[in-house]
Amino acid sequence: MPEKTEYVPPSSILSCVREQVTNALLQKASCELGHPLNGRVHVWCNHSVVAELPDVSADEDNQSVLQRGEIRMRFRRTGAENRFLFFIEALFPRDQRAPNFSGFSARGSAKIDSDGRCSAKYDAWVMKWSDDSWSLWL
Repeated sequence: MPEKTEYVPPSSILSCVREQVTNALLQKASCELGHPLNGRVHVWCNHSVVAELPDVSADEDNQSVLQRGEIRMRFRRTGAENRFLFFIEALFPRDQRAPNFSGFSARGSAKIDSDGRCSAKYDAWVMKWSDDSWSLWL
């Protein structure tokens, strides 16, 4: 099955998804694991990095104990010009505190309201265990 065409949405959508979804999922994963995570956030489009956003971190105060990984955000258009679908995937190197944890992934949507405000929500997310490979978004 071929992959569908990806799209780079406006920067307001990128920031919104990073703040409202990616950061929240990183916090949830950190709570479940019992140690803080940090992720470099890259926006991908059609197999290439097109933007780098500020890192997200579950513990700003204690940088030395963070498990650091990479987070990829990918987007597609929908029939509505102000609505976008996203797929977020994070991969983390193995860590002795949770040796089988390898990351998480999520799907959802973001939109720009008529007043210009952005909102984003995820529909589903899952933590990845013993899977060190990036997924295709079919």
